[in-house]
Amino acid sequence: MDDNDVIISSTEIIKDRLYFATLKTGYKPKPTRNSKYFHIEDDIVYENFYFDFGPYHLCHLYQFCKKLNEELEKNPKKKIVYYTSNNETLRLNAAYLIGCYQIIYLDGSPAAVYKNLTDGSDWSLLSFRDASGGPPLFDISLLDVLHGIKVAHDARFFDFEHFDADQYLFYEVGEQKPVVCKNLTDGSDWSLLSFRDASGGPPLFDISLLDVLHGMKVAHDARFFDFEHFDADQYLFYEGISQGFLLTPLFDISLLDVLHGMKVAHDARFFDFEHFDADQYLFYEVREDD
Repeated sequence: MDDNDVIISSTEIIKDRLYFATLKTGYKPKPTRNSKYFHIEDDIVYENFYFDFGPYHLCHLYQFCKKLNEELEKNPKKKIVYYTSNNETLRLNAAYLIGCYQIIYLDGSPAAVYKNLTDGSDWSLLSFRDASGGPPLFDISLLDVLHGIKVAHDARFFDFEHFDADQYLFYEVGEQKPVVCKNLTDGSDWSLLSFRDASGGPPLFDISLLDVLHGMKVAHDARFFDFEHFDADQYLFYEGISQGFLLTPLFDISLLDVLHGMKVAHDARFFDFEHFDADQYLFYEVREDD
């Protein structure tokens, strides 16, 4: 079969070294003396909630970047081709992975990376969507996701040099959460209801006991609460405000409160006016480009 019959599109990522290709579904190229091909769709699978299909979570992105870097190191004299099929959802997720790689490791800008991935192609990318079971309430373009990765990486929300994949996956898949729930329900002739949302109509979603126990485990391990120093009176004050107050402000914030908050945020370096990017802030605040 001629290459032109199977190659849908090809994008050069690193000159004469790294390429991203879309091939006809089902075609698996063989390595040559000068080229090495790889894909990850057999190893990384997006676990959807309803009709969502991506993007891959942070650990999947880490695994992809690690594999790609290994391929580049093991094959210093070969062209590395990361390929995907022409399935639209797989193609979008693959573009997300290689696009994020360029931002994290090649210092690419989201706009330039997106343009490089889509220029000269006769196809248009889908958008990611929410995890609802019906028509999407909103969608997120690949460019939006690339911007998000760029902001998170620059703010050091993640660091792949010191990334603990095992710990991430422990909380992502909840390896221990079935244990307690199994002890509670084993040998019982009753079935548990699920908790539900607070809407007045049919539930938009429900939450099982297993989900709640998992959430409590994550919150406890992260020290979001500490029963050794728990102030029940203060909690109930905010939790139990009477319905009669709903027509009036639930709380007010004095200038002293605001100044105290700014002091805490400044000391914790949540912002730094020496290196503050006002244009970037306003882009996300008012979404001028939408």
